[in-house]
Amino acid sequence: MRKISELDGVRGIAILLVLLFHAAPQDLVSNLHLPEPVAGAASLLLYPVATLGWAGVDLFFVLSGFLITTILLQAKAGPRYFRNFYARRFLRIFPIYYASLFMLTIVVPLLKPSAHAIAPHDRVLFLFYLQNWLETFQTYTGFRSGFLAHFWSLAVEEQFYLVWPLAVYLLTPRQLMRLCAGLIAASLLVRIAVNVLVPNPWVDFNLVHFNTIARFDTLAMGALIACATMHYEAALAQVWSQRRATVVLVALGLALLGILLLSPSLPHVTNAAFRTVGYSVLAAGWAVFLLRALRAPPEAFTRRALRIRALTYTGAISYGLYVFHYPVFGAVAALMRRPGFQSHPLVVSLATPVLALSLTFAVASLSFRFFESPILSLKRRFV
Repeated sequence: MRKISELDGVRGIAILLVLLFHAAPQDLVSNLHLPEPVAGAASLLLYPVATLGWAGVDLFFVLSGFLITTILLQAKAGPRYFRNFYARRFLRIFPIYYASLFMLTIVVPLLKPSAHAIAPHDRVLFLFYLQNWLETFQTYTGFRSGFLAHFWSLAVEEQFYLVWPLAVYLLTPRQLMRLCAGLIAASLLVRIAVNVLVPNPWVDFNLVHFNTIARFDTLAMGALIACATMHYEAALAQVWSQRRATVVLVALGLALLGILLLSPSLPHVTNAAFRTVGYSVLAAGWAVFLLRALRAPPEAFTRRALRIRALTYTGAISYGLYVFHYPVFGAVAALMRRPGFQSHPLVVSLATPVLALSLTFAVASLSFRFFESPILSLKRRFV
């Protein structure tokens, strides 16, 4: 698949949403003790990322579904279909994943025994990308995996990579689209069933938010538009226009806003409508956004914005940013809890997210330049 700069821009948006979500917690404004008018305005500006920034992960899922399906459909007629796909995925995903896993589960606890480490009997799940089920079957709030809690989404994607190449290989594009539609419906039904059967919202949240089956519709949305753009271009062109895409996107946004207003605080946890239908609306919105961006004229505002150099660079290093940000944020937070900083709460509240984000970008940039890029250069052997 040829490189499309705009897709790095989409990755940049996704990772920035996640980073800002974890860097700008909901209680940040209250900790600053600002005058009331200023605090109200700051809360309003902070609300989208402090409560919905996690939706960047859903954008990653849609993008993954689209990219992987496109790559597989293009490679289907060629030789060594499975070998090439899995070799390239191995080179992209495994080195940085297992290196960070080794550092955070073995090296850091040895150097600093008080550092949070996952239980030894849970490590095998991380080795085989099954850690999302640790979070799925919790019966209490909070992550079980500490500085590796964000790896749950990597597990969901890896489970998708495991089964999807076979589906693409065996099915025709039309059959694949039907499978995608079935998965979208099935995931929604699973979330509805859990909501009906489980009265505790936090347990319900865990059972659907981290559950591969309940989240597969987001990946299937991306796969669906990949099939449509590759094999049904003429039909898509007849029914699709930028104006219609904009109307659909606005309608989905308004629907999501209506669902959010039912419970504006932590909507994906406390709002049953958001945990069920809301996830589907969000996935559809990201899919329409992606399709609209890719089909816009090259000089359209959307595509020009997605080609902004800083955004595309952020997207290019997004995997490292995602892998490293949670432990870096945790280390910075631990530093700021030291007695010398506690006497300056305003400085701590402002400096913590700035320092955490700066260090995360520095670490991810160094990793991409000196560790990931040499390994990624080997991908050319598997085409």
